[in-house]
Amino acid sequence: MVINGLLFWWLVLDPRPARLAPGHRILVVIAAIPPQILLGAYIFFTPHELYPIYSAGWSTPIRDQQIGSLLCYGFRVR
Repeated sequence: MVINGLLFWWLVLDPRPARLAPGHRILVVIAAIPPQILLGAYIFFTPHELYPIYSAGWSTPIRDQQIGSLLCYGFRVR
């Protein structure tokens, strides 16, 4: 997830104009926001656990999944 985010922002914030034109950079960011919001909302509001590894945590599987969703997708959109 971290590597994916770094590669995304490296492409968007690259100072060389040959990569993407400024308008295309804005469109890439705007296009990336709705899927991230939908995925985060789906993970947060799912009434069952999506991955069995969540049940190995310190909290209930659903609570752990919601916290992970907020951490991964809640702060990324801002």
